[in-house]
Amino acid sequence: LAPHKRMESLLGFTACAAVCVSEAIRRATGRVPLIKWVNDLYFNQRKICGILTEAAADFESGIVDSLLIGIGINLRPAPLPNSLQDVIGFVGGEEPLKNRLAADIADGLIACHPEDPEVLTLYRSRSMTIGRPVRVTQGEKTVTGIATTVDKIGALVVRGDDGKLHTLRSGEVTVLNASSPSTSQE
Repeated sequence: LAPHKRMESLLGFTACAAVCVSEAIRRATGRVPLIKWVNDLYFNQRKICGILTEAAADFESGIVDSLLIGIGINLRPAPLPNSLQDVIGFVGGEEPLKNRLAADIADGLIACHPEDPEVLTLYRSRSMTIGRPVRVTQGEKTVTGIATTVDKIGALVVRGDDGKLHTLRSGEVTVLNASSPSTSQE
């Protein structure tokens, strides 16, 4: 995409992309995937999709010239090593699934407006992170607590075990099992 906007106005684009993919999968299969902040989609606690967003910006103006969104979706069951059988999921659905999803996702991304309140409402309603115990790792820093919301630019807000609110714009999230903090699902 070529948004030609300041970086700050595009921070919610990964969340917007997750909603576009989630909607395309829902329309194609009738099943609604959940979103793990900020860029993974799941069926039955198994990862079916990952999204990466990269931006190329003019250093002096801060204007984003291009936004690259990579979307990997596990469409069909494939042989997996035992260690991944409870981790990786597949979309399934009627043929021609790949073409249908690609077209629907492309249409959604072209029309995507991260600042649209409906996008954020849909994102929050499909979150498997909000309201759950989490561990967020950002380099050397780790925050554990309860994910309380996703703010208007797509940042995860966590009420830390330290009692403080942490607004996180990046990081690796582990959603912890509420009954056993040592067990996680990624």
